[in-house]
Amino acid sequence: MNDTKKNLVYGIVPAVCAILMSSCAWTGKASGNINDGSEAIRHQKVYYKEGRFAGWPANNGIWIWGDEILVGFVEAAHRETDGFHTYDRETARNKYARSTDGGESWSIEDAYDRGQTGFAYDHSIPEDLAETPVTLTRPIPDFTDPGFAITFMRNNYHNGPSTFYYSMDRGKQWIGPFAFPDLNTNGIGTRTDYIVEGPQTLSAFMNAAKENGREGRVIYTQTSDGGLTWEVVSWIGEEPEGFDIMPSTIRLTPTELFTVMRSRELMPRRDLLKAFRSTDNGQSWQEESNPVFDTGNGG
Repeated sequence: MNDTKKNLVYGIVPAVCAILMSSCAWTGKASGNINDGSEAIRHQKVYYKEGRFAGWPANNGIWIWGDEILVGFVEAAHRETDGFHTYDRETARNKYARSTDGGESWSIEDAYDRGQTGFAYDHSIPEDLAETPVTLTRPIPDFTDPGFAITFMRNNYHNGPSTFYYSMDRGKQWIGPFAFPDLNTNGIGTRTDYIVEGPQTLSAFMNAAKENGREGRVIYTQTSDGGLTWEVVSWIGEEPEGFDIMPSTIRLTPTELFTVMRSRELMPRRDLLKAFRSTDNGQSWQEESNPVFDTGNGG
């Protein structure tokens, strides 16, 4: 893969999903089934700059309000390394790409300027500029507000600690950072996966540390008082030898939830996607067939 693709977040119109190097931003503008013909798909650059690295909307979140799309990503200096990722983490900052025309054009926003002023993994704010997370003391006004969004971050992806910000104007301004509790786990180092359940009730699916302190378990948490307090509703799956991380969850019915997560098995190593279904509103979970049996090295 050449350096150009390493430093590119790009889009496919129409639809909405974005990942490093094979990003897509699909809107619903094409009529009929998008599989009817290639003329329904166009590639659009979301962000590109020579010598810069950009990626991981899966870590930072994607929000859609009709034709308005907000995509979070990490932007940093490109640097060849011996590791898996070719970027300089000390220069990494959270950025947002916003489209108001269904993915046809994009503008880039700096997360720090929009209120994300705390340090987090891949949001390397210098110590003299970083604000310390505080405890949320007033409920978030209304999760069902059309401008609401919430995002979760972590200081490290094993055991955190984790923080969160919320917005009431579609991410134009973020309020925080707020400390997220460990909830009697071995530590929470999470990303963003949530479902709004009501004005003061929100379900969030999180990465928790295993017994050895390393990343690897998924929990279902919920707040019913606007984010002031949280509880663990259930653990999703048994503790793996490798890891289960980065869930992506949808509600199918008032009592049915379905989640897919990135997973790794050891000896022999295999990276895959796991799926779990709950038919009792998250009280218990049943593992289903792997949506992807092998995602390749690194997943």
